[in-house]
Amino acid sequence: MRVIITPKPVTFEAGHSLPQFCPTAHGHSYKVSVRVSGPLDEHGTVADFRAVRAIVKSVVAQLDHRMLNDIIENPTAERVALWLWDRVDVELRRAHPAAALLSLRLAEGEHEVEVVS
Repeated sequence: MRVIITPKPVTFEAGHSLPQFCPTAHGHSYKVSVRVSGPLDEHGTVADFRAVRAIVKSVVAQLDHRMLNDIIENPTAERVALWLWDRVDVELRRAHPAAALLSLRLAEGEHEVEVVS
């Protein structure tokens, strides 16, 4: 049996420009939520909520108050979400080998993108 946990979301601020939609540089407030699944460990948890949130925060810190175009090519919300997924997934598996990233949701203002496994 696997259990799903959803730690408190992590927020960040960043700017970007998208030539195909809005070529003028502008910023957004983002919110990242993850869902993690796995079996219960000897402590009765999938993973400590705080530890999972710390992983997300460490990845998000690479984007916070930055120009996303300097880090991610054509940083649409979808590409930013995939960039976050790749890094959170690696760090989560390193820290909690039995746990799996089930979904990552990125809210860009009122719009949301969700990546699922």
